[in-house]
Amino acid sequence: MRKEITAGTLLAKSRADKKITLDEVSKKTYLSENAILALEKNNLGFFSSRINAEGLAKKYASFLKLDEEYIASLIRRDYLISSPDSFPSYNIYAAKQGKKFDRWWLS
Repeated sequence: MRKEITAGTLLAKSRADKKITLDEVSKKTYLSENAILALEKNNLGFFSSRINAEGLAKKYASFLKLDEEYIASLIRRDYLISSPDSFPSYNIYAAKQGKKFDRWWLS
């Protein structure tokens, strides 16, 4: 069985390969050590939202000279897997019928 790569494993491995401490990352990026560890351990529940987790991951990836957009896409995927109900989808059928709805519908 193939193991999925995660943003956290890429970030942690890159930091370890470059022999950078958590304290150094925290001082240079202004991210808290707790946020850095949460990213590295894929603890996305630590963050207030997917957008928040993505933004911080991109900042961390930039510091490590990794592809920011790739890391952000992994965060989006992992966030969706960990909490699928937090992603509302629009009722396309109702929209095609010309009906107006003032709310989002969960699939």
